[in-house]
Amino acid sequence: MPTQDELPRTAAIRAWSRKLDESAEAGVGEFLFSDREEAALRRAGRLELVRRARAGAVAYVVVSLLLTLMTPFGVRFPVLACFLVGFNVVLGVARLCLALGYERMSEDRRRRVYPLVMGSSLAAGAAWGVLTGFTLWDFGLTYTTFILVVCTAGIMAGAMTTLCIRYPLQLIYVVQMLGPSVIVGLAMHGLAGVPLSLIFLFYMAFLAHQGLHLHRAYWVSMRRSLQVEIARQEAEAASRVKSEFLANMSHEIRTPMNGILGVTEIALACDVSKSQHRHLSIVKSSAESLMSVIDGILNFSKVEAGMLELSPRRFALREVLREVLTTVGTRGAERGVQLSLEVAPDVPDDLLGDDSRLRQVLLNLVGNAV
Repeated sequence: MPTQDELPRTAAIRAWSRKLDESAEAGVGEFLFSDREEAALRRAGRLELVRRARAGAVAYVVVSLLLTLMTPFGVRFPVLACFLVGFNVVLGVARLCLALGYERMSEDRRRRVYPLVMGSSLAAGAAWGVLTGFTLWDFGLTYTTFILVVCTAGIMAGAMTTLCIRYPLQLIYVVQMLGPSVIVGLAMHGLAGVPLSLIFLFYMAFLAHQGLHLHRAYWVSMRRSLQVEIARQEAEAASRVKSEFLANMSHEIRTPMNGILGVTEIALACDVSKSQHRHLSIVKSSAESLMSVIDGILNFSKVEAGMLELSPRRFALREVLREVLTTVGTRGAERGVQLSLEVAPDVPDDLLGDDSRLRQVLLNLVGNAV
């Protein structure tokens, strides 16, 4: 726990980090989300940052081994070289274990582990930066220094894609990796020190500038992905509501329509005049047409809602085809279209399936053709 004297300093550091993040994200302000969605984005960013930090845990160990085995550094400073390798191994294993178990942790535990993972990354970067500055001071512009500088540049280039999620961490990492070398270059005697420091300063500025672009690009991509996901969920919810409404309304309309059809058939069976019979027939035909429209709406809404169910049973194919032909044949005759049925002999007649759905599909196809 921080002491009373440390609390204002900790709050100031957090405020500076938050302000720096907000200024870095100035180009992504057009995306407006709720506090809950912003918190989810932050959690996803921390998770991705921890995932990317796994590679760095291995990189420091490999590079420190190469420096010890392939340069005079291990011969000249054997104790320091062993300490460097051991330090990177211990720190890398600890960071790797924390990063691998991060996804399975609860949110409360993640809040405690996240600073440890990021702190270990910064600690490794600070140690490597001090090592680079020490090697430059002791060895001068030699093969060993060249190898170490190349390794440092490679590590930093990889760290840019890892730490771009949090721009303050990226800036701290850049300064602590190259800052000691800049100071040593300015303190070196001769004409080579100042140009070397200027090169390091230019590289620091370049990495800071590129890191800002990577930071903004990452969060723009994350916010656009969230925006697309929210739009997709809203569209699916609206489609479900529409389908449920259509299904419910179709059922509600079918009940009175069945009553109209039933009463109309009873009236047609009674002794009525030709004019009344013709009028009742028109009512029945119109009601049946409306029922077919309602059935189509109901089936369409069921398909969209994923509620369409089939009732398989044995049926005679040719009988279903004849019923379809009889139903549509009258309408075709009124329009001067003659329908005929031909079924190949090798087509089986005894089938297993939903004959009502098959009949409906054939009625729609033949009816549209007529």
